[in-house]
Amino acid sequence: MKISHYNQLLAILTLLSGVVIFASLWHQYQKVEQVSRGHYESRLLVQTVDHVFTMSQLWLTSQDLLFSGRQTYLAKGIHQQSEQLKKTLVSIKNNKVINTKGSNLLERLIATIEQNNDVVYSFSKAAPQQADNWQITIIESDQLTSRFVRDLEQLSQQVINDNEEKARQLAEVNNNFFKLCWVVITLYLLFVVFMVSCFSKYIVKPIEKITKLAQQEENESGDVEFRQVKAATEIISLSSAIQQFTQHITIERNIAQQERLNVIKANDKAKVIMDTIPCSIILVDELGLIKECNIETEQLLLTERTTIIGKKVSDYVPALATLDGDFDSLGALKNMEESLLAPSFVNPHIEFSGREIEIKGEVNYLITLIDINERKHSQKALSSLNEQLVHAEKLASIGQLSAGIAHEINNPVGYIRSNLDVLDDYFKPLAHYIELAKQADKQSAASAYYKEEDLDFILEDIEPLISSTLEGAARVSKIIKDLGSYAHVDEKLPEDILIDELIEKSLTLVANELKYKVEITKNLEANVNVAGFPQKLLQVFINMLVNASHAIESKGSICISSQLEQEQVRIRFEDNGSGIAKDDLKNIFDPFFTTKPVGKGTGLGLHIVRSIIEEHGGHIDVSSIVGKGSIFTIYLPTQTTNQRNETHFEQVIS
Repeated sequence: MKISHYNQLLAILTLLSGVVIFASLWHQYQKVEQVSRGHYESRLLVQTVDHVFTMSQLWLTSQDLLFSGRQTYLAKGIHQQSEQLKKTLVSIKNNKVINTKGSNLLERLIATIEQNNDVVYSFSKAAPQQADNWQITIIESDQLTSRFVRDLEQLSQQVINDNEEKARQLAEVNNNFFKLCWVVITLYLLFVVFMVSCFSKYIVKPIEKITKLAQQEENESGDVEFRQVKAATEIISLSSAIQQFTQHITIERNIAQQERLNVIKANDKAKVIMDTIPCSIILVDELGLIKECNIETEQLLLTERTTIIGKKVSDYVPALATLDGDFDSLGALKNMEESLLAPSFVNPHIEFSGREIEIKGEVNYLITLIDINERKHSQKALSSLNEQLVHAEKLASIGQLSAGIAHEINNPVGYIRSNLDVLDDYFKPLAHYIELAKQADKQSAASAYYKEEDLDFILEDIEPLISSTLEGAARVSKIIKDLGSYAHVDEKLPEDILIDELIEKSLTLVANELKYKVEITKNLEANVNVAGFPQKLLQVFINMLVNASHAIESKGSICISSQLEQEQVRIRFEDNGSGIAKDDLKNIFDPFFTTKPVGKGTGLGLHIVRSIIEEHGGHIDVSSIVGKGSIFTIYLPTQTTNQRNETHFEQVIS
């Protein structure tokens, strides 16, 4: 029989046994539930009858007071108590737990209450002179109440007996239920043991026998009988297939030994090749442990090969470890990725590449390390030179703008000095008038002097003079502040910059350069922050405005606009100057290229502009027509410093 047939038989028997067990347990459980419900209702009925007893005692006490003291005003209260008793008895009668005998007793109790109501009513209406009638009524009421008490006691005893019987039945069914559970569990365990023994005999035992034979040491003849007879069909077929397979093992083993020798020779060749490659090569496993390396690795890591083998590659290249310290297999597959060696190395800069390879069915990683310290020193020197060029260009711009800035400062300083001279002239008559006004005997002379010197005009003129002076001082302060921010060295970290305000600062610094021949049109609508270096971007805008001014020979206009486009700020500088020739457009951003006469330009302005914009993650476009003007369009991302830091952090993590 097949294993699937064993499984099907096992499943069917398990299902049938489960159905039988569930049905029997469910039937017994329903019986327990029914008896438990009846017992609960019976206990409630006992409590209700006890409550009727209490109500009856109050009802009988009220009647005793009525008949003993002839207090007829109690008749109404007795009537209400009688109605409450009737209502409670009727509810007991409607209970399904009550039997026929109890129902008859309840009907008699209700009838007795109604009869007693009539007696109480007739007693309350009888005249005080009718003593004989009162006595007859009292005797009749005593008979009714005595019968009521007997019937009520009989009902109570019956309810208590029924409750005790229900409790006994509940205990009995609960006991039967637990016994049934134990019997069912025992039978089910016996069934499981039987099925497991059968499964073990025909499936597990034959497989264990085959496994044991396969693990035996090889004998001289090499013959082992794997075939099984008493087992499932699939196991019999499997044992026959294993028997046939063992006949080919010797041939395959010889072939494997020959291939092993070939692999050893190939490994020797590969080792020779690895040792001749002029870069460090490391072979690591899935856990990041170094399995092999070449001679160049020893020279790069300044450590012998025996020490390197078995160490984690992240001990030497920290970038190849995750935050948890595990081997970063995804990071190891990067191509030409710059990184650092461990802090203990004097020359830490390297570049690594990795590939995933499979050796003997296991995943390994072949990682190459290249020493790039000389390249880093060259890049550092080039970066320093570039910073010097940017600073030199900035100083050159300040030199070109200095005369205009000095003129812009001299104008407000001039009228500030003029205003102070006028105020000095105003001070003398005012001081003399105050001296006269302080003396009581010279009030008339003070009034005459006030009119003679026209102090009304002086007092009215002082306020506008002071306002004009403050305005001039503020203008000078703004020019100096903007110039200082331009000359100031940027911080190492970017900051949030409002582009529109930065453009306004650049216009302040080049105002004298533009105002005599250029009409400025502004349409600044971006109103958004970008993350960057304000002094560098200020240098970009100043270069744009100065270049546009130089392109205009006599009179012209420059239109400056800023708009938010999706996630970028678009800044446009458009002039109607002489324009740029088509052949020169492709070269204008190259270093030291200029279309100006010799001695008029360094050729670094636009090159530095493009470098600064690219440093901020943006780009610059240019279009120009000779004789009509040029348009320079700058695009900058609208990232804030927080967003930029988050993006940088995500890149580092990835």
